[in-house]
Amino acid sequence: NFEVELPRPANVAPDCGERCRLEAVGRNARTLARDLGAVLARKLDGETARATPARKKQTGGGHRSGLATAYTLTFVGFDMDEMTEIEDRITAFDGYEHLRPIGTSLKTNEYWYETSSASARLNRNLRLMVKDMGVAGRVSFGGSRFRVEKINRRKRR
Repeated sequence: NFEVELPRPANVAPDCGERCRLEAVGRNARTLARDLGAVLARKLDGETARATPARKKQTGGGHRSGLATAYTLTFVGFDMDEMTEIEDRITAFDGYEHLRPIGTSLKTNEYWYETSSASARLNRNLRLMVKDMGVAGRVSFGGSRFRVEKINRRKRR
């Protein structure tokens, strides 16, 4: 069993009309749906094995590319202490230049991350970080977006 809650509900003014109330409900529902979807995806990942890995475009070696490249890093399922550790680790990666939070909610944290390292190196560093933290996780990459999901194993009864 699990529940998702809003990190900060979008309240409305007392004189807010119907359209205004519907927009606020929509914003709240969108946040809840993202968190609920992440929880369900993790639970399903634990129940089913991946038949074949997704094909990913090779983006080059692990050396620095010279110019900074911006990526969106999304971390799903990590608690606050783990996120603090993750922030410390990703800012210590070779090539790190800048980190800025884009959005956070109960179990989803998204960052703008700039590095001079190639995407293959960043992908490898993220996989090694998850392994070194001792958590089950999955790193996926597409375009300029990395998604790191913590996989929670079901508790046996």
